Amino acid sequence: MAPARRPRTFVAHDQDVIRAGIAACLRASRRVTLIGATPDPQQALELARDLHPDIALVSTDLGDGSHGLLRSLQRSVPSVQLVAIVPHVTPAAVAEALRSGAVGVVDEAADAQALLEAVLAAAGSRHLVSGPTASALIGRLERRQQ
Repeated sequence: MAPARRPRTFVAHDQDVIRAGIAACLRASRRVTLIGATPDPQQALELARDLHPDIALVSTDLGDGSHGLLRSLQRSVPSVQLVAIVPHVTPAAVAEALRSGAVGVVDEAADAQALLEAVLAAAGSRHLVSGPTASALIGRLERRQQ
């Protein structure tokens, strides 16, 4: 049986240390192929159009256009699975990210395992929200659907 293809991933985050840390975590995992990283929303959109990643990890703190970037990425490359990187996982942050097209939400302070789980969940078209408020939020959403 052939090994599964590693999801091709890029990162858009304006803080150099966080972007570099995320990139290092992804490279170290050997379960993901990092194809690019940028601090610039416009370059993120161009990279997505040119490279057709499977996953885009996008900071929601890139400036005024972060949620617009998520929507633009979804329109430009419909096959890309979006994971929003948020400063703090709150119900409002999760709701806004999901409305903007993200399938996953991860706290930018998350550990490497949580980050990798979010990427792999997105690669499998599954929703994943990390952080301490995640289970409470998911419970609230499930109750609304009943």
